[in-house]
Amino acid sequence: MTRTDEWRAIAVAFHRIAHHVATGNLPSDFEPGDLTRLPDRVPLSGAEQGVISFLLHIWNHSENPFDLSQTQRWDEEHLAAFGRWVTEPEEPCRYF
Repeated sequence: MTRTDEWRAIAVAFHRIAHHVATGNLPSDFEPGDLTRLPDRVPLSGAEQGVISFLLHIWNHSENPFDLSQTQRWDEEHLAAFGRWVTEPEEPCRYF
């Protein structure tokens, strides 16, 4: 699995990202650039924008800041996906 595939697997664990793939707003092989362009294609909630900020941050933290307070807008499913990223047994809190 490539680095992008591994990052994408984390991304689709967030249900709104999976939804955008299922509805065709994102291609199934989306890359970070596709997430940056998503707000130009469809309106996003504040929570969705926060999830995208987080995913771009773990892709390239030096270019994509993320404030943990953004998670306050997330629902339980998004928080659970975040929790799995934090507690991943093989590589917790993985950055790419």
